[in-house]
Amino acid sequence: MRLITVVLIFAFGWTTTVAGQAPGPSGGKSANEEKAQALTSTDKDKAKEDEMKPMAMAGKSAKESGAKKKFPWLIVAGAVVVVGGAVAIWLLTKKEKPGSIAVASNPAEAKVYLDEADTGKITPCTLDNVPAGNHTVKLMKEGYRDFEQSVTVRGKQTANVNANLIPNVITVTSPSSGASWQRGSAYDIAWTTDASLSFQARTSRESAGFSAPERSSFPAELTSLARNLAITSVNIDLYKAGAKVLTIASDSANDATERWTVPAGQAIGSDYKIRILCSAEASIYGESGSFAITSQYGDIAITSEPDHANVTLDGVATGLRTNCTIANVTPGTHSLRLDLEIYGKWQGNIQVYTGQTTNVNVYLIPYTYELVTKWGSLGSANGQFNNPQYVALNSSNEVYVTDQGNYRIQKFTSDGTYLWNWRQFWDYTDYFKATGVGVDGANTVYAGDSWHDFIVTFGGGSGYIGSGQLETPEGIAGTAANEIYVADLDIRKIFKYSSTGTLLATWDNRGSGNGPFGGPYGVAVDSSENVYICDGNYVWKFSSNGSHLLHWGGQGSGNGQFNLPMGVACHSSGVVYVTDYFNHRIQKFTDVGTYITQWGSQGSGDGQFNNPKGIAVDSSENVYVVDKGNNRIQKFRMNTSAPSSAQISYTRKLD
Repeated sequence: MRLITVVLIFAFGWTTTVAGQAPGPSGGKSANEEKAQALTSTDKDKAKEDEMKPMAMAGKSAKESGAKKKFPWLIVAGAVVVVGGAVAIWLLTKKEKPGSIAVASNPAEAKVYLDEADTGKITPCTLDNVPAGNHTVKLMKEGYRDFEQSVTVRGKQTANVNANLIPNVITVTSPSSGASWQRGSAYDIAWTTDASLSFQARTSRESAGFSAPERSSFPAELTSLARNLAITSVNIDLYKAGAKVLTIASDSANDATERWTVPAGQAIGSDYKIRILCSAEASIYGESGSFAITSQYGDIAITSEPDHANVTLDGVATGLRTNCTIANVTPGTHSLRLDLEIYGKWQGNIQVYTGQTTNVNVYLIPYTYELVTKWGSLGSANGQFNNPQYVALNSSNEVYVTDQGNYRIQKFTSDGTYLWNWRQFWDYTDYFKATGVGVDGANTVYAGDSWHDFIVTFGGGSGYIGSGQLETPEGIAGTAANEIYVADLDIRKIFKYSSTGTLLATWDNRGSGNGPFGGPYGVAVDSSENVYICDGNYVWKFSSNGSHLLHWGGQGSGNGQFNLPMGVACHSSGVVYVTDYFNHRIQKFTDVGTYITQWGSQGSGDGQFNNPKGIAVDSSENVYVVDKGNNRIQKFRMNTSAPSSAQISYTRKLD
């Protein structure tokens, strides 16, 4: 208003000057104005009449008369100009009211910055009380490129910002495709991202370019300024064949490198990859090309036939059994040995190379059996036999043989020296028909009598067991617990007795749906009191209470087949020997029926048989066989000098 007043005064003064009326001495008034103030109303009327006599005024020029007519219009025009300018100035200086900005993004939860200042909000959101004018909205979300858009805010209106955020790109530069990294060595994992990290935030709202009054109108949450989030931390994982196998680092700073020592026990392979993931957004990651993990050492892969052989490396037991792998072996020459009970050992020198596997495939040759001694021939003299049946040993490895045709049991030393015989005549025509024989832990001897259908005991006191229960006792086996098992051929049943003759258990079925016994012969008991019975063309294995465990065999002459097995014996090493009656041989198995070896053929020479029947084995694994058709006993031992063979090859240690 002060500006309007000044302009009006200036305009008024200018118009009076133009009319030719200079200001008077009194306060700037003209002479005519002073004079007019002194006149009465009557005088004023008379003066007015005088002034309106234009034609009577001879001294007045036409120019003066014209000047008097324009004076009022100049005043009005000046006033209009001044007033219009003032209104324009007022409109230009008036301040517009604030507006708002609605911000959304895909994906959501991006941080929102306004003119580089952190609003403290995440998308979707609305920024209120934003000053009218041009602004810059910036969105930041970890794992995505920054989004920036200029927006104009109008008073009391809402501007919209909708952003599709673009994921950052992570590029793994190390390891390179086809690289080889050794176990136990350290390497740099390297990567790059496309996120710019050069943006520098201002440190206060003053630096955002707003005046103090404008800053005071901002929302209180605009206290911190924008920073570039980019990717601040990463996870680093090891993948093999598309599957994660190891976490190398979690929430590691995104500084484009990570030092990693390949674990010494990491599996060797050629299809590994390193994956770098945004910690905040696992779907954003980069992956290296395929690379190999090798070793500064070598491995030894060992197989054997059969397996389960003990492995010794450089004279030190490894505690491993074949098939196995010895990992991280120092390159060079090494001594390797394989040992398996009853098989010839293999020993040899092998070469180990860096980053390679030495493959050792060994064929273990079973020990052969050689004749130690033999005794007996057809006859009735001491040491002679007439249709011998079964054989048993006591704890001193003394040998008992049932000599059925001579109605007696003969006793020998382990090398065949005759000791004595025991013979029983029931009457002049009724003799002792000896069948099976067994010895228990107390060295009591049990012998079957198939004519009188019971068991005769002696050595620990004479007695009879099973009278009225047995019919044709065939195979007999004593146990360390002083119990005996009897296979009855005609009743087709297994009987278990105490040493005093108490019946403890019976069973007449092969179990597991295999039907009843067809006519059991030999019986043996191992150190765990599992019971082995020859029946038909099979060997049947039972628990001590008669539960079926397994069986093996079948009709035939191949390895593991039988043509009437009759005698069976167990050794503490876990092997089982079986006489194969009509195949005239001895077969050897593991205690689960795996075939090991065999020896023998039909004949009367050393190591030949004519219907072998009873069999026994001592603690040194010497084998005693009743060669029934040849009326003799043959004793065998393992030939441990049998060599085994091996094949050796080398391969790169890559899966």
